[in-house]
Amino acid sequence: MPPVTAALHSRPPMAAEHDASAEAPYPPIAFVHADHACPPVVDHSEALATLTAALEHARASVESARREALDETEGELVRLAMAIAERIVGRELTMDPKILCGWARQGIEALGSVDSVKCVVSADVGAALEETAAWAPEGIELKLVVDPTLPPRSCEVRGRYGRVDAGIEARLDGLARTLGVERKVEDET
Repeated sequence: MPPVTAALHSRPPMAAEHDASAEAPYPPIAFVHADHACPPVVDHSEALATLTAALEHARASVESARREALDETEGELVRLAMAIAERIVGRELTMDPKILCGWARQGIEALGSVDSVKCVVSADVGAALEETAAWAPEGIELKLVVDPTLPPRSCEVRGRYGRVDAGIEARLDGLARTLGVERKVEDET
């Protein structure tokens, strides 16, 4: 016959359970055969530390791979975004060449204090800008000149002391420089 061991219950009775006239819900001592005794407590802290370190290493590896993938594709993503921007702006400018009015106005402001400017535009946008000659800032004499030798969607604002390229190509080149990418200009012919 297996040996018998005694075990004390660790849970004290609740206040509602505590009734002097009632019998205690749990006997103070229970007898358990040695075959059914609880296993000894095992210290798993070393295994837990090893698993935690492995998990942290895996997290760092995934983060490193993610960062490397972004670094490798960032240039391509920026070039793709640039190509999309070129097409969208080009399409918008084709649909509404008056967009150049705002750009020319910014060019006039960039020249500083001038009293007269010449706005030289390409033939494809010249007619649309001639219709809306009132876009020049107040107090500035504006002369609009259509130059058929300029590339499509071009606009140059010329003052007495300088000139500002306010066309689409200059804007896209500036954006490409800001983004740190080289811009491939497609031939329009």
